[in-house]
Amino acid sequence: WAVNDTTGSDYYLVHQELRAENSLLVCGPKKERDWNEYRVNVYCDGLPVADAPQTQIGASAKFILPAGFSASADWQFNDRMYADFDPLTRTDPEDRTPSYRLPSYHLLGADASWTGNFGKFSLTVFVQGNNLLGTSFIERGKDGSSHDSDTFTGFWGFGRNADFGARISF
Repeated sequence: WAVNDTTGSDYYLVHQELRAENSLLVCGPKKERDWNEYRVNVYCDGLPVADAPQTQIGASAKFILPAGFSASADWQFNDRMYADFDPLTRTDPEDRTPSYRLPSYHLLGADASWTGNFGKFSLTVFVQGNNLLGTSFIERGKDGSSHDSDTFTGFWGFGRNADFGARISF
């Protein structure tokens, strides 16, 4: 891929290989004669994976009822979730502190629906409730310099909410 700007300069986007070697993040091919390598010390070895729960448990159940009715419920537990961080900012070999650990949380949801057939058409009416327990939880966020709640910035999840609707199939 190449771009020519208005001054006549060409810019080329070239695929770069990134790989980890011990505690280094290396950019460029393995053969030094092919490319110059740019080495950056990254001190992340042993730190927990960020931005995804390390423990996640869930369960769901669906009930098919007579006369076109159905209901379902789902539960999810998230734990050991750490704030996202940029590995390139971990430049201090003495800083072995994990990124901020978000509080664990449970979410409970449920829905009910009715489906009826009308000749060539099918009508489904539904209602759905999310976070029925009204849990306050952090959806995701970025780690701060102190790796604690004071320097953490993030996004709260939605509180208790519901939606409803109708679906026509033909």
